Amino acid sequence: MKKIAATLICAVLLTCFATTSSQADGDRTTGATLQTKAETVRDTLLKSDSQALYDSLAPWIQGQLKLDCVAVRKEARYLRDNAREGDISRINGLLSLYHGANESDDLLNEFCDVSPALYLKLALGLVHNFDLPAEPEEWLTTERIIATEDISNPHWMLGENSRRRVGVVQFSHPDSWRRITVRCVDETDSWQVVDLSLGFGPDLSDVLTKSGVKNVRLDIASPEWRRVEKCRAEGEQLLGSGRDYSRVEYSKDGIAKKAFTEFMSEEDFESSFSGFYFKLRATLYKKPDMERGAIVAEPVNDDSIGYGAIYFNYESGESTVKWYDTEEDLEEALKAFETAK
Repeated sequence: MKKIAATLICAVLLTCFATTSSQADGDRTTGATLQTKAETVRDTLLKSDSQALYDSLAPWIQGQLKLDCVAVRKEARYLRDNAREGDISRINGLLSLYHGANESDDLLNEFCDVSPALYLKLALGLVHNFDLPAEPEEWLTTERIIATEDISNPHWMLGENSRRRVGVVQFSHPDSWRRITVRCVDETDSWQVVDLSLGFGPDLSDVLTKSGVKNVRLDIASPEWRRVEKCRAEGEQLLGSGRDYSRVEYSKDGIAKKAFTEFMSEEDFESSFSGFYFKLRATLYKKPDMERGAIVAEPVNDDSIGYGAIYFNYESGESTVKWYDTEEDLEEALKAFETAK
């Protein structure tokens, strides 16, 4: 009887231990651990520590960034070794737009050995015109989702119908309308960061204006005007990025291209220059003398927020942003720009 009782006690203890162990394993990738992981990444991002941010990514994402750096270094070295006389200073000036350094610095040589951490910083736009409020407690968690997704284009060794568990946490800043989104995949014992994006988030005013009311007279102090200004801030961010990208391409051969898709794929163009409120047109407009160009930002859904255009000098970067209430007004201005002498 004692032997049976002892056996039963051992069985109960083993069952409890197994249950506890299983619960502990399960707790490693819960909503709480996803939140903690995302907050760590957010705080690192706000500190502008690009190396620590790079180290927080999944190992295979780090590998992809290292691979991308090989192509960046190769192109930078080609520019350095084949630039015409006097072009190096111009190229350094354009690179300074992204690097956030002085134009006098020899940035081209630095890009010849660019690190994955710096490359990540450039890809996120953290060094050019993207001011993030630095206090973590000011950021609000506005979304947290854990779901199972189909893997698009899975590795051939996995076979079709492969799936994985993913988690997404979104943080929003109530005053600046900035948004940080962290995406992770579940590796059973931990969450691995596979994507990080910055942008402008939607707010209640966008929901309220879905009624289709347009062409409302805007008062500078009204909530509607503030909504439009917030949306246009995103448009100006995209216009500035598009200008800088086209100027870098111009610096290679001194030729103003007719479209972004002449030097990047349609997929890369859409992913790089599409926001929540605005997206850039692929067309690059230019004056007959080719010294000045223009880029257009058009609304994604709501044309009541207007159409934007940036007019800029390819050499100096001097720019002017103008907004138009209707597409007709925009087209008329572009026609005048392209035919001006």
